Amino acid sequence: MIYSILNEVCKYRASIPDPIVSSSDFAKNAKILLNKLKNELESIVSDSQFSIKISSGVGNFPIVWHVCLLPKGQKVSNGIYVAICIDKNGRGAVIGCGESKTTLKVYQLLLEKTKIVN
Repeated sequence: MIYSILNEVCKYRASIPDPIVSSSDFAKNAKILLNKLKNELESIVSDSQFSIKISSGVGNFPIVWHVCLLPKGQKVSNGIYVAICIDKNGRGAVIGCGESKTTLKVYQLLLEKTKIVN
């Protein structure tokens, strides 16, 4: 089910222009689709230690749409989190670690000091 919803989001993303105003019908439809994806993820990750947030915007809707898995109580604008980012041309999605552009912090990499043993 998650793949069909993700495909639906990507197809819609490919069909609309940039930038879009957050109050437009394009953004409202995008939020409906992203909420479907969010709800599906919530059914999979039914752990009360996490929350899931979707793209929003004050003026313009974000060009890179995202669904984020955060520690409970954390905001997207404060810290690192797992993010599913939809390609701006609707060609697919990338899952990875995200961090707010507005409140950057320097995090030490755990792998920095690991030693490979043969």
